[in-house]
Parts: sequence; structure tokens; C-alpha cells
Amino acid sequence: MGRPHGRVAGSVTGVFTERESATTGVVLMNNTAPVSPSVAAIGMGTRAIELEPVAPDAWVPGTSVPEQLLPLLGHWFSEGSGFVLSVREGALEAQAVGAPKGTPPSVFEPAGEDSYRTVSGRERGERLHVHRDASGGVSHLTWATYRFTREPLAFGQWL
Repeated sequence: MGRPHGRVAGSVTGVFTERESATTGVVLMNNTAPVSPSVAAIGMGTRAIELEPVAPDAWVPGTSVPEQLLPLLGHWFSEGSGFVLSVREGALEAQAVGAPKGTPPSVFEPAGEDSYRTVSGRERGERLHVHRDASGGVSHLTWATYRFTREPLAFGQWL
């Protein structure tokens, strides 16, 4: 760590960089008998390195989504509320639209053909069932017995 420091009557400056982490300490002093700027800057830089958390690896999107989950992804509606189904690390997840930031999603695991069990989050332990039309396409979902459709429906409209 090190860079030269300078002096002007009544002022002392120093800039010091630890190359490996690129941590830089800058010292500006108004003092005629200062602490060495190198000692002050290196001490502050060392303390900053000790206290600064290590940055996590950047998030990288997955490269594939399991084919059986593709028709389930996107927006769904139940009783006037919106939900988004997505995939993270190969697992199906559901999040209520407008949920407070930090609210964990519901996570599902397969529990048979066209059936998933909620393993964490909202409705933990409940089943999500995929219902298909005559052509094999997804017509609607039921999760914890609530009906989910691609379009918002009025109460009783689907009966």
C-alpha cells in the first residue's frame, strides 16, 4: 500500500491504495504536527477492508426451465388477486403481486403428475393441481382448493 503524500504549510495530504482490493484511503489534515498520513490512511483502509462485507457472486439466470413447467409460468388470478409463477433453480415458485418486498415466494416440489406440494412460503403443505382441457393444454390451476385462471374472473363467474 502506498502513494506519496504532500505538505503545504498547515496541511498534510496522503492517498494510499491497497492494489488487491482497490481500497483507497485519502487523508487531508489541517495540522502542523500530524500523525503520519501513511499511518492514518493505511489504518483506515485496513479497517474498511475488515468491515466491508464480501460482495456476493453476481446472480446469473438459469439456462433452462423444465419443459413441464413452461405452460405454468406467468400471471394467474384467484379471487381478484394476482400471482406470478416463475422458476428459480429448477423449482416452481409463486409470488402474490404487490407482496411486500422481502416476502418469500411459495416454493413447490413435484407430487405426482400435474400435482405439486407447497414446501415453503404461503400455503405451505397445500397442493397445486394443474387442470387440462380436452386438447391437453392447461385450463386452470387449483392451489389449496382455490381456482387460478389466466384472466381475472368475478366471484362465481367460473361455476
